[in-house]
Amino acid sequence: MTIRFEVYGVQKAVAELRKYDRSMYDTIIKDLKNVATPLATKVGAKFPDTPFRRVSNWHTTNERKGAVKFPPYVGSKAKSKVKPTISTSTRGNRVGLLRLQQLDGGAQIYDSAGSKASTKAGMRFVSNLDKPYSTKSAKGKTRSRVMFPETQKNMGMIQESISKSIEKLNKVVQDHIQRAA
Repeated sequence: MTIRFEVYGVQKAVAELRKYDRSMYDTIIKDLKNVATPLATKVGAKFPDTPFRRVSNWHTTNERKGAVKFPPYVGSKAKSKVKPTISTSTRGNRVGLLRLQQLDGGAQIYDSAGSKASTKAGMRFVSNLDKPYSTKSAKGKTRSRVMFPETQKNMGMIQESISKSIEKLNKVVQDHIQRAA
């Protein structure tokens, strides 16, 4: 699940900066990740210690159990494995510059399970995950129990800082273009 702070023209600026000043590019990327780290920590803290009310419903050891061989859900890993990532790839006219990513497999399943549940056991699993929340999984729809709503709720934490980093990036690229001309 991704929430984007959209700015147009960033991909070209980053491409130019990468070509002409790799150290400044690395500094800008590091700056953006540092700006987003408090948000990642806050979002990660919202993952529960156990995915269900009863711990026995999903294993918390490293071995995979059951027919589907789910990765384990470990609350401490779910909380600490939310990390900011930087991407300059394009999708149509948009560039996803900064996103938060859950790197723990069990937490990924916890956060997004539900869009394709078709068996009785799968629907029961999703229903049990949904019990603490007021939302319900709608078949065929993308969902997020923690990542999307918490990121959206706390987006204001980083918007101004991202804007300043992008202004810095644009200034460096513009200065280089003017010197080259």
